[in-house]
Amino acid sequence: MKTYKRIISDRIVNNEINNNRNLEGIDAAIQYAWNNWDEEIVSTYYTGDKPELPTSEFIIEWIENTDFEADGYDVEYLKEQFGG
Repeated sequence: MKTYKRIISDRIVNNEINNNRNLEGIDAAIQYAWNNWDEEIVSTYYTGDKPELPTSEFIIEWIENTDFEADGYDVEYLKEQFGG
């Protein structure tokens, strides 16, 4: 069974956000991290020129390591919405 974090990752990687405010917020935070984190960290997720959009590996790892509760999300609601 997939965890709610894996389901969120899959939806964002596959651009299946579908006007979901939680997914939109998470996607925006991932894009912010991609654009603003130290290049030494971000560059480990691609080769050659930096892509405009985060790689699937970056998205998955970012979500797996994020403390959604500390970021103000209702984790129980996320689990209800996305399984878990």
